[in-house]
Amino acid sequence: MGHATPNAAMPGGHNDDDNSCADIGHVFAEHRVKQKRSRLSVARAIGCSPGHYEKMELGSRRFTLEYLEGAAKELGIFPLARDQLMALATQPETVLARILAGERTVPQPYDLSLLDVITGPACLYTPATFNILASNEEFDRTFPGACEMGNLVLWLLTSDSAKEVLPQPYWEQEATLYVGAAACLWPGLLTRRAFEQFRDEMAVAKDFNRLWNTYIPPDQVPTTNIVTLDQEGGTTREWFRHAVAPEFAYQRPWRMCVLAPTTRPKSTFIVPTGMARRTRSRP
Repeated sequence: MGHATPNAAMPGGHNDDDNSCADIGHVFAEHRVKQKRSRLSVARAIGCSPGHYEKMELGSRRFTLEYLEGAAKELGIFPLARDQLMALATQPETVLARILAGERTVPQPYDLSLLDVITGPACLYTPATFNILASNEEFDRTFPGACEMGNLVLWLLTSDSAKEVLPQPYWEQEATLYVGAAACLWPGLLTRRAFEQFRDEMAVAKDFNRLWNTYIPPDQVPTTNIVTLDQEGGTTREWFRHAVAPEFAYQRPWRMCVLAPTTRPKSTFIVPTGMARRTRSRP
């Protein structure tokens, strides 16, 4: 099975003297300031000392997963964005900086072999930026052009094929989900240069301003399965969506998105006869 790799010209940020790479704390600071909240009020709400929270927001101390999840819920951060922040929080600082600067880690053959054994659509992507690093043939057939474009958000907004393979209301659902997450994350996470590149690419889409500037409360975020249209057969197919983290996250700073069909033969579990009959005797 072959693997697609993104176009090298795909926009991405990089560090330079003018645009230092942002930090997870910047996301929380942006949301807090927009809501006219003080650090003290957020710190109290999540059970953290004001001084500790200030250091996490300013980047001199890393967010723990407990405080990150608490602050994200308190500030109403988009659930998909919250998941991506938690994925980033597990990365070493050097790896985190490389991810947010747009540096592409090249998957090795043993990583790509995992895509080979997955029968449904699957791809490797970087958390928060949604840059697609590699995909299997089924992913390329289901979402034509996505891997070549190199970024899932850009593909949803600017590719004609996105609306063809995602019939309404499912294109609206996916665009709302991913553009909403990008609007929560990218202004605070990406370097200025990277963000401006993404913004310029997205601005050509007629739906960009509407989706980017629409805030959806976390409890109203679409959570239904994804439905795609087979361009060859003209039939629709419904999928479960799974985000899989690699076992060795420090060496592989990406996640895998896997789609599994909702209709399949029922799984059976057979308990070995000996195990079923085994009992513990009383003393």
